[in-house]
Amino acid sequence: MDISRLIRNLNIVVRTLKRQINGPMNKLGLNDSNYYMVLRVYDQPGITQEELSMDMKRERSLVTKSVNKLIKSNWIKVKNDDTDKRVLHLYPTELAREHHTELMGILRDNNETGLEMLTSTEKTMFLQLLQKITDAMDDRP
Repeated sequence: MDISRLIRNLNIVVRTLKRQINGPMNKLGLNDSNYYMVLRVYDQPGITQEELSMDMKRERSLVTKSVNKLIKSNWIKVKNDDTDKRVLHLYPTELAREHHTELMGILRDNNETGLEMLTSTEKTMFLQLLQKITDAMDDRP
């Protein structure tokens, strides 16, 4: 496959999925880039901003900016580490807990819509290949 075609196709898929997810997420005051933080904090209460940044493969400054917005909009709360006050631990708020099922439903619906043209076998194969690529990229700096 021509690399420019690969990149073009990946960009089309990502843009389309982001556009589809932004509609319902925007109604909750979230978007395609910060909803993941809310879900990650919900799944791992006490995660540090550093861990979140590493998990997302995003620069710390961008994560800090998004976290601050999520704090202001009451999706997550922050607590300083007991021993190192520079370390911030993130926790879900009541708002995050109340909307967790709804957020997961939005993701499920988006994933189903995005893969509806594939057979069950193709979906499994696609997800396995995507995971293989992601794992290989995780090993890179």
